[in-house]
Amino acid sequence: MNGIRNIAIIAHVDHGKTTLVDNIIHQCQAVDSRKETGELILDNNDLERERGITILSKNVSANWKGVKINILDTPGHADFGGEVERVLKMVDGETHEPFEHLVIDVPSKVASKATELVMKRKGMLQVMEVKGDLQHLEFRIPSRGLTGLRNQVLTATAGEAVMTHRFNGYEPYAGELATRSLGSLVCMEAGQARAYEINRLQDRGTFFINPGQDIYIGQVIGECARENDMELNLVRGKKLTNIRASGADKGMRIAPARKLSLEEYMEWIADDEYLEVTPKALRVRKVK
Repeated sequence: MNGIRNIAIIAHVDHGKTTLVDNIIHQCQAVDSRKETGELILDNNDLERERGITILSKNVSANWKGVKINILDTPGHADFGGEVERVLKMVDGETHEPFEHLVIDVPSKVASKATELVMKRKGMLQVMEVKGDLQHLEFRIPSRGLTGLRNQVLTATAGEAVMTHRFNGYEPYAGELATRSLGSLVCMEAGQARAYEINRLQDRGTFFINPGQDIYIGQVIGECARENDMELNLVRGKKLTNIRASGADKGMRIAPARKLSLEEYMEWIADDEYLEVTPKALRVRKVK
């Protein structure tokens, strides 16, 4: 096995994974020079070329100075759903992933909160020292562990943390990251979400939608307060007459919808959920 190296390229969407593999192939002269490959080698099906992203995982081998390198190129969207873990089981030998050097400067009173969040994502504390009123922390962390981390750290430290990070090389795969412990609130009837139903069911969890918003069957409309998923009907509602409608909502105290960024959604979704990205909205839905 000394003459074989197995490598899995794992990073966020549009971070140059396939470009890196293509360059390795060119450098190792693994492509017949008489064949026209175009700008892309691995992303060679029509849909991938049209969208400019990797959709399917691919394996390729190249030889460099007597060493055979088996390379697994993974689609970026797989980094966050567990697909990578499943694919890696098919690769023999030690797999590697990109790591980052992460620096956090934070007030001492909340430094433990920031440290706990990083270590939950396989981060390893390397430096801890006091600089004035701040605690200076340095970590090595898998690149995939950075997804959504900044928002969590800022929330936990009341916005007082300052974070920077840079690529620091490849290391053995660090294992699965902890996933969310709560389930999803799932729409069971299509239509317009009624304020009456949202108000009545607020104790079920935190909603991602506002009253009057159009929803569809299978859409994830919030985070459940319990571990399991829960289906809700927000369309049924209470029928209001014209006389009562004007003052009907005055007694309701509906919490504002929780709005997540693209990065936060990518970290939040479960293995059985898709993230829908449109010019005007971000939505999550169940696969089935």
